[in-house]
Amino acid sequence: VVERNTNRMLRLVNQILDFRKIQNKKMKMQVQRVDVVSFVRKVMDNFEAVAEEHRIDFLFETEKQHLFLWVDVDKLEKIVFNLLSNAFKYTHEGGNIEVLLKTGHNDAYRGALKDYFEIDITDNGIGIDKNKIEQIFERFYQIDNDMTQSNFGTGIGLHLSRSLVELHHGIIKAENREDGQGTRFIIRL
Repeated sequence: VVERNTNRMLRLVNQILDFRKIQNKKMKMQVQRVDVVSFVRKVMDNFEAVAEEHRIDFLFETEKQHLFLWVDVDKLEKIVFNLLSNAFKYTHEGGNIEVLLKTGHNDAYRGALKDYFEIDITDNGIGIDKNKIEQIFERFYQIDNDMTQSNFGTGIGLHLSRSLVELHHGIIKAENREDGQGTRFIIRL
């Protein structure tokens, strides 16, 4: 418990430092070629004990066994870790969280043909009010409901995630699942 709380505090301090670097335009990218399939699996390993403890089905699906991409490993880890933390925070015991990796082709991406890589993180948690879904990426914004009253948060995690995705020249968006049971976060690089 002490180790988990210490790691959590360290992550929060690092988020604040990263947040300041981005504000001051001092954040630098250090990209390298990475197999994102094994990379995402490794980040997911951090949540296996929580999934087991809360009886949450934690699923991973990928179109390919290996997919190499040029990314800043530290920043991508922060993005995925943050989104998974939120998924676990807002998913009830016995729920499910799914991580899907896929590729695609967009004909109208900024006026050019572009291949993309996508990470979808979907949960069957509490979902987000439709009127507030765009606000969740704003700095210091926190959803106010019964479940969040008992969960500690700073309101900078999703803002930081969006900023880090944008440093990769990607996009991040959130939407409620079609069945109304949970949320889907999409990162497209």
